[in-house]
Amino acid sequence: MNQHIRAEYIELVDEQGVHHANFSTTQALQRAMDLGLSLVEIKFDHYKPVCKIMDYGKFQYNKRQCIKLY
Repeated sequence: MNQHIRAEYIELVDEQGVHHANFSTTQALQRAMDLGLSLVEIKFDHYKPVCKIMDYGKFQYNKRQCIKLY
């Protein structure tokens, strides 16, 4: 998540769900911070991980709510 992503380039899924190939991690992180969101690695790959710009706190909250239902 965020600065812990070590790859120089990533495949990015932006906040609107649009896929961008070969995106700079630095640019993606800056974009996420400008929006007040987090850059989260959703698929690990040594060569090019897939990351998504998302509200990580909201994601965690929704995940906990789903667990409470079951």
